[in-house]
Amino acid sequence: MFMQREIIRLEPPHGTCDYRGSTTDLYTKNYNTTYSKLSCLKSCYQTIVNRYCNCSWPMYYISDTTNVCNLTDHTVDTCTAGLTSAVPDEYATCDALCPQPCNEVEYDMLSSSAAWPSEKYEV
Repeated sequence: MFMQREIIRLEPPHGTCDYRGSTTDLYTKNYNTTYSKLSCLKSCYQTIVNRYCNCSWPMYYISDTTNVCNLTDHTVDTCTAGLTSAVPDEYATCDALCPQPCNEVEYDMLSSSAAWPSEKYEV
């Protein structure tokens, strides 16, 4: 069974949520999805990879104007693997550019179990 939970956060000046990030959310822009912190972070990280390695990380959104990073190429693999260590401040900036959304819906899966047959079971 799935349970829907709606999260409503306080807007500025009382909170730090927003309806969009301060950076382009590629998923919202290209797939018309609802803004989320995760999609904004992935978009921000992809921008960093594009800037420093001249390619797009294959696990994030890839635009038509960039090449996919060839991770079998040692130079490209070294660039992408060492990027978080090389420019940690840029990755930290992504967190500030991507606030939590003011409204969010989450779904939790609930499951239960019981011994079969139960004492209450009638034949």
